[in-house]
Amino acid sequence: MTKRTYIKNICEKSFCTGCGACYSSCPKGAISMQVSSEGFLYPVIDSEKCISCNLCKNICPANVEINKKEHKPNVFAIMGNDVLRMESSSGGVFSLVAEYFFKNNGYVCGAIFNSENSKVEHILTNNINDLQRLRKSKYVQSDLKNCFGEIKNILNNDKLVLFIGTPCQVAGLRAYLRKDYPNLYCIDILCHSVPSPKLLDKFIESLNVDKDEKVLDINFRTKKYGWKPQYTTLIVTNKQNLEIAPFDNIYYKAFFNGLASRESCSTCKYANWNRMGDLTLGDFWWIEKYKQNYNDGLGTSLVLENTKKGKILLNKIKQNCKLLKKVPRTKVTNLNLKQPSKVHNNRKRFFEQLDDINLQDNINFCIEDKFDIGIINMWWAISNYGALLTGYAIQQILKQMGYSSKLINNISMCPDQEKEYKNTFNYRFAQEYLNYTEILRTPTDFELLNNQAKIFITGSDQVFAPKWMNSQIDYYLLNFVNTENKKISFSASFGVDKNEYETIYDKKTIQKVKLALKTFDYISTREKSGLELCDKLMDVNADWIIDPVFILDKKYFEKIAQKSKTNYTDKIVSYVLDSNPDFEKLYLKLSNKYSAEVVKLYGTDCNVEEFLNAIKNCKYFITDSFHGVCFAIIFNKMYSAIVNQSRGATRFDSLNDLFNIYDNVYSSITDLLNSDLEFYHNDYNKINDIIRIQQKIALETLNKCLKTEKNLENIKLANYYNLIKFNQAILEETMTLKKRINTYLKMIYHFLPKFAQKLILFFIKK
Repeated sequence: MTKRTYIKNICEKSFCTGCGACYSSCPKGAISMQVSSEGFLYPVIDSEKCISCNLCKNICPANVEINKKEHKPNVFAIMGNDVLRMESSSGGVFSLVAEYFFKNNGYVCGAIFNSENSKVEHILTNNINDLQRLRKSKYVQSDLKNCFGEIKNILNNDKLVLFIGTPCQVAGLRAYLRKDYPNLYCIDILCHSVPSPKLLDKFIESLNVDKDEKVLDINFRTKKYGWKPQYTTLIVTNKQNLEIAPFDNIYYKAFFNGLASRESCSTCKYANWNRMGDLTLGDFWWIEKYKQNYNDGLGTSLVLENTKKGKILLNKIKQNCKLLKKVPRTKVTNLNLKQPSKVHNNRKRFFEQLDDINLQDNINFCIEDKFDIGIINMWWAISNYGALLTGYAIQQILKQMGYSSKLINNISMCPDQEKEYKNTFNYRFAQEYLNYTEILRTPTDFELLNNQAKIFITGSDQVFAPKWMNSQIDYYLLNFVNTENKKISFSASFGVDKNEYETIYDKKTIQKVKLALKTFDYISTREKSGLELCDKLMDVNADWIIDPVFILDKKYFEKIAQKSKTNYTDKIVSYVLDSNPDFEKLYLKLSNKYSAEVVKLYGTDCNVEEFLNAIKNCKYFITDSFHGVCFAIIFNKMYSAIVNQSRGATRFDSLNDLFNIYDNVYSSITDLLNSDLEFYHNDYNKINDIIRIQQKIALETLNKCLKTEKNLENIKLANYYNLIKFNQAILEETMTLKKRINTYLKMIYHFLPKFAQKLILFFIKK
């Protein structure tokens, strides 16, 4: 039997509007509309039913180019009667048009709030009693259900149909019908974007009504206090009416700031004058600036007459209008006729936290760009899988513990890397998996982080190795963190042991690191050699904590690896950072001995998914990378490790001592070449037990130091003073007197009372 192929993607997910045209059109019922983690509906194809007819792709409005030639519709300011407008969002035009259809044996399809399930849904009705439910704005994406099919049946029976929805919904209906029905009339609304139904669910939960209390209706725009852009919301339950003032409405904060919008809204191709409806309806804000009497405080509709059908509709209702006047297009101020609504930078974060923290905190944190913990390490380093996955691991660990975090983006320390960063696997991985700050470039940028977070973590990786951190070592030592905020070193590395550190660095550098470490609230190092270095050289207490990639459950890495489909089962995989001709000799010998292809990962720009998949599923693994060894152990692989002396041998020593694994570790490529080339199989039952123990220790320790209150001991303040004196000595060598004074004042700023701080600010600004 021939294997059936099927359509995997109808359109790019980021462009999918959820209109449902594909779902309604599928001749085999192979497409269903399913709720995503963000609460939006997306089409999902059943591969067993799909016949690859491509109809779904061909009719999808997202795949169709819009005519770029600007349409020039007639613009009108319209008012219905006063009673009608009090029941409507703006001027009552929809109600006037809908009444005409009901009175002429027609049907109306529009959105209602369904009190049975607290959802906004489209219904098709010929009952004028439904008009009250169809009125007013519903600031959430509606579920169209099977309305398209029902509309087609009614149209084929020569009945009048009025459809009202967002422009993308109108586009979906027209695409589904595939021809223009003379008895179909469409109205699109001027849309600011569509929030997720999940936001509405969370908003209703946040109301804290009684368990037996049911929300019957939500009027997002009551006119009790007049028609104005600041909307008062009315929640009607079976027990009470709740009014929410506009500036207290957390739903509006999420909606109007673009936190909860559908992804496609940011690239909406209908946000212009080329409309999908015969009429376009919106609020005619600021119309009084054109003519004062066009706004009497009860609502004025902005109406675009886009087609001949639109003109017919306006002629049908004009006798029932209090005002119907043509207005110059230049008087229209609505931005969504010029460009799509912007999506907030923290949109991704908002949805990730939606189920974890209460709605109010989530919105405030995202809008104010606040987070619990700032993390600084080398996550952005190009072609460095270990640094990237360490950043991912620590962020996931903190998320599981209930903390929001951002990785500090200081890629600016390497200008050459910054230029090519967007073309790398690091960037693509970070976009999908990480939360990080904007790029920080100046000391002020770092200092401002104190307004966003109260806890800062440095680690993991070689964050205490000045030769790698270069001029940014101060940032990795968290010298930008205010006194009142917490400073934590988590599984941080010096890269070398005590003797090597003293050999590599001069006394001034060591003293700088020492004084900075004394200001930390908690210190842990990644290598056991770091314990002696902290104790004997830095005069601080430290714990030993295993690298974060071991602390995070390996299922997270396995899930990422599954996204790569390359088969490495019978292959030998090499990840060598510092190669030389001897490695090529090694690969040839291994290939001959094991009759297997050798695949080299380093320098090939394979993505993170491929990197993890290759290690997880290969036959044997060879590496001189510390994190290469880590993932070989995590995935329980047979491997050979060449200790990379130039990048820090002590890192390998800690792993070997912890897991008691020495037989597959070589001090040089020469040693490996001269060996029998056997891959030693570690006792992974024992190793996995050790990992579980270390995970528990690390999580308990981290949890404790995160929850412990900040304790500003006198000795710590004294150490800050020592650090200030030390930095001042450096400053005096290079700075002018005025600049030295200003910098010194900034250093002591946080130790002074408020009145003294104001004096310092005055002096510095002066």
